[in-house]
Amino acid sequence: MGFTGNIAMFSSILLIICLSFFSFQTTTKACHETDKAALLDFKKNIIYDGPYKRLENWKKDTDCCNNWEGVACDHSNGRVVYIDLSGKQLSGVIPSSVGKLVSLERLDFAGNNFSGCLPSTIGSLKNLTYMNLSANKISCSIPQSIGDLSKLRYMNLWKNRFSGSIPSSFSKLSSLRYCQISDNKLSGSIPSSIGYMPELQVLQAFNNMLTGNIPMSLGNLTNLGALDLRNNRLTGKIPSTLCNPIDLSTLDLSSNGFAGEFPAVIGNMSRLQVLNLSNNDFHSVIPSAVLNLPRLRFINVSHNRLFGKIPYHIFPFDPSCFGGNPGLCDSPLLPCNTTTA
Repeated sequence: MGFTGNIAMFSSILLIICLSFFSFQTTTKACHETDKAALLDFKKNIIYDGPYKRLENWKKDTDCCNNWEGVACDHSNGRVVYIDLSGKQLSGVIPSSVGKLVSLERLDFAGNNFSGCLPSTIGSLKNLTYMNLSANKISCSIPQSIGDLSKLRYMNLWKNRFSGSIPSSFSKLSSLRYCQISDNKLSGSIPSSIGYMPELQVLQAFNNMLTGNIPMSLGNLTNLGALDLRNNRLTGKIPSTLCNPIDLSTLDLSSNGFAGEFPAVIGNMSRLQVLNLSNNDFHSVIPSAVLNLPRLRFINVSHNRLFGKIPYHIFPFDPSCFGGNPGLCDSPLLPCNTTTA
């Protein structure tokens, strides 16, 4: 190929590059006005934005899709799809205008000092897949509208001040896999509707004031891998349906008011690795099938009213895991005698 041919090829390549750049420039949209207004209203409700003034570059005369702290957009339409302001030491309330960010997919306000109520307009964020509001001071009830977030896969409300009952609308969270609502002031019973979230893998609701029984419907959560309801005020018996989730590996029901016989159904949980039933009122012998579950590596049944000989087991459990049950004997506790065996 001669000199003329090389020039022609170079010109063609340069033209392609220029056209590609021009195409990118013309398809990149500035921040949508509705979203910019919603974000600026959010900023108005911040009474302290930390020592580093994280929201200082949120200004009306700038593009919210261009270098606004914690904000990312879909450049094809200028809609905000991502907000991450976690750990920025922000104080204030979450305004209702947040519901206008209808294209939002990820919302992370974890580790701040937000207070006040979570607005019901949160249910307008139909595209939200990830929501982390943990470690704040948000109060009032969890709004029923949260059930409208049908695409939500991850929800973390840990360590706030939510009160009232768990919304029955949780049943509409058909995509939810991780649900963390622990360390709040939630009360009332666990709604049976919570058993109708087909994708749920982790349910954590410890350190609340929940009462009543564990609903039978939790057995419908066939993908459940971890259930943690410790330190509530739950009572009654462990439902037999709880063995239905075949992947259940962690079960913590400690520090409640469960009573009656040790739940034999646990002996059918073949993938269980962690079991904590301490500080309840179980009054029976320990079924041998429980201590010989093939994957069990931690068990704590201390401080109940269990009695009889601890069944033979291969894994070396610590004696403290059986303490506080005066009627129990044999390894790893003291040997049985004729009066305690």
